[in-house]
Amino acid sequence: MLTYLALFGALALPTPPVQVRPTDCAKLPRGKSYAIVLSTKTPKVRKGTAPQVAVRLVNCSKERLDASASWCEGAPLDTSFLLRITDPAGKQVLPGSYHRLSPGEVYTGCTLVIRRLPPGQEFTEQAYELLWTYKFDRVGEYRIQVFRGLPERFGGGVLKSNVLTITVTK
Repeated sequence: MLTYLALFGALALPTPPVQVRPTDCAKLPRGKSYAIVLSTKTPKVRKGTAPQVAVRLVNCSKERLDASASWCEGAPLDTSFLLRITDPAGKQVLPGSYHRLSPGEVYTGCTLVIRRLPPGQEFTEQAYELLWTYKFDRVGEYRIQVFRGLPERFGGGVLKSNVLTITVTK
């Protein structure tokens, strides 16, 4: 069972955990037991329209994974994830993080959720509209990737998702 503990504000939860697809574990590089998988039902969108992106966290290990999360007003993606979007010219449109605060501005109304993802389980964060992050106002292919730190206990480093391509049309 996934463990949740809300520390601040209203509780925001991903979908309940489900059994990991065996093919997801088979695709992991040798020695890796965790994955972030991005998917979309909107691989093509019109200019100025938000693509919908789902973020799946997969645990193929034999241990519970610390998958704690934080949601803050103004940042609808779990703030433990970093988001990278590159435009049709290959230029990164964000400075390495989706946090778009003005100087002196801080997030308020944060919710911290302590959660553990059981072995052999996965969950999907809600589908996110990315228009709040970037306008997608240029026609062409955009590439989206998500990153999350991995606790030292699980090998440390940064967990990288697959690269998702979104095509923006007129």
